[in-house]
Amino acid sequence: MVFLNLHMTEDFITELRGGASAPPLLHVIGVSLMTKHASACYHIYIGDRMEHNTEDRLRVGVITSSHGIKGEVKVYPTTDDNDRFKTLKKCYLSNGRETLEVNCTSCKFLKNMVILKFKEYDNINDIERFKNYDILVDREDAVPLMDGEFFICDVLDADVYDQNDEHIGILDDVLETPANDVFVVKKDDGSEILIPVVPDFVFDVDTENKKVKVRTFEMVEADDSDDED
Repeated sequence: MVFLNLHMTEDFITELRGGASAPPLLHVIGVSLMTKHASACYHIYIGDRMEHNTEDRLRVGVITSSHGIKGEVKVYPTTDDNDRFKTLKKCYLSNGRETLEVNCTSCKFLKNMVILKFKEYDNINDIERFKNYDILVDREDAVPLMDGEFFICDVLDADVYDQNDEHIGILDDVLETPANDVFVVKKDDGSEILIPVVPDFVFDVDTENKKVKVRTFEMVEADDSDDED
């Protein structure tokens, strides 16, 4: 595998953060150029900004508009598995101030969007007010995770240690890039580093104890040099 020490511009970081302001100081410790090793990456489910999730509920989509006149809604999915909507039953509509329990009775797909119908609403006039509401599911109704998979909300605020058990900082955010996801770690000195979520850098994720162990770019370089010798 080839690694590149890459400088990310503020505009690029801002785009990855979905428009949020970039931090004043960023140090990228390595961005992997994924090839045949892509299948070895950690898989992160339920992407998007995790402040919309809670310990008990996860966001799977956002209502963008009504669809037709019979109470259907158009949903932008924030889950990695759109097929999960085919079996969606009980869910919640929430805007942060109001949360309503509803029951999904039908699902169909339109390009990259999902069209849902809720038992409680049969008229466009009743459903229009839910534009921009999140669709949440109980954690027990979330997509089952395979080995090596985890929800982003379960690693946010985790303590991050290097392979020598030295505390580096706190996991502050997760960015999505074409090659792989990237952990944003706020270091103890206030600066930030970006860590690719691939086995060469992230070798232990303990969601139960909120602890992540990583190798820094310098450590990976040293290991590669030892292998060459």
